[in-house]
Amino acid sequence: MAYFGETLVHPGLTVGTELSLVRGGSGAIVLTGNLGGYVHPRNHVGLFASAEVGGRLTASFGLYGELLAGAGYLHSFLQGPAYVVSPDGAVQPAADAGRPALMPTASLGLGWDLQRNGVAPLALFTRVTLFGQFPFNQRLLPHAAVQLGVRFQ
Repeated sequence: MAYFGETLVHPGLTVGTELSLVRGGSGAIVLTGNLGGYVHPRNHVGLFASAEVGGRLTASFGLYGELLAGAGYLHSFLQGPAYVVSPDGAVQPAADAGRPALMPTASLGLGWDLQRNGVAPLALFTRVTLFGQFPFNQRLLPHAAVQLGVRFQ
């Protein structure tokens, strides 16, 4: 579970699970699955599901670094009312079903595996995540997020 701050200041939350695909010595290849969302006030709300695969190197005392990449589904909704202009020029309220998007992701993380020190079966981590929203006006709209969280092991 982690705080997910899209462009740092737009608050959100993510929960996920992790599976070690390969583990040996100080390295591991991991697969993650995440569900989350964030609020960009007065602009939009984003809800997402994503999966990432990547590598993690852990020092004997528990400090680790990781690099992950993946893809997901992002659905964004306007943070306010939507309107449509009818053919006769009248403005009318419109329903907002949101906009679906492909969400490519890349994350760089640093953490502390407390289980390696016998402290507790958890790890503290921080990640910088870059993700895209495609299509957005026929282009890829880049986003950045900071995650601060805890991983239960």
